[in-house]
Amino acid sequence: MDKDGEISRNRRDLTPALQAHGRAGYETLVKRMDLKATWLVNLRKGLAEEYDALKQQEKAAKFRVEADALDSRADSAKK
Repeated sequence: MDKDGEISRNRRDLTPALQAHGRAGYETLVKRMDLKATWLVNLRKGLAEEYDALKQQEKAAKFRVEADALDSRADSAKK
């Protein structure tokens, strides 16, 4: 978002096909990588923020649920 909270033209014009491609890439990485890798955690947070900016709260929630589930597992492992 810009300083006024407006979605940039690039984000607003993101095509559904490009969104699907990005999600497919994410899903592939999630299956093969350490889910707690810092860059993957940051990617998940960024995707949630992007979907929020695009007013797609259901998709944003998906990434937040994944992050919360990983945090819960990590907390359980510490006990």
